[in-house]
Amino acid sequence: MPTYYINRINRMLRIAKNYGGPKNGDRLIELGTGWLHWEAITTRLFFDVHGILYDVWDNRQMDGLKNYMEQLYNSLEYMDVDNQQLTVARRLILKINEITDYTDLYKL
Repeated sequence: MPTYYINRINRMLRIAKNYGGPKNGDRLIELGTGWLHWEAITTRLFFDVHGILYDVWDNRQMDGLKNYMEQLYNSLEYMDVDNQQLTVARRLILKINEITDYTDLYKL
């Protein structure tokens, strides 16, 4: 996983802390390139949000997502979040790495 993926999460967390959003209960839309839904998934790891995902083409790669989630799991100590957010993020990443298809991911 490129280092800048971690940087993107930390930027989102700084924005949340400094400007109050995203926050629990928000509804978000992600316009993406079709690969990982990175912004929506990682926002959901730390905030109880509902995401609507739209991609320009379907290039989803479950193995790639799980690989990045595993690497993120091992990097969570670098996130500026409280213990509750960290616990939820760990739990969700473990669940993501158990799923086998995108339907189950979206239900989660």
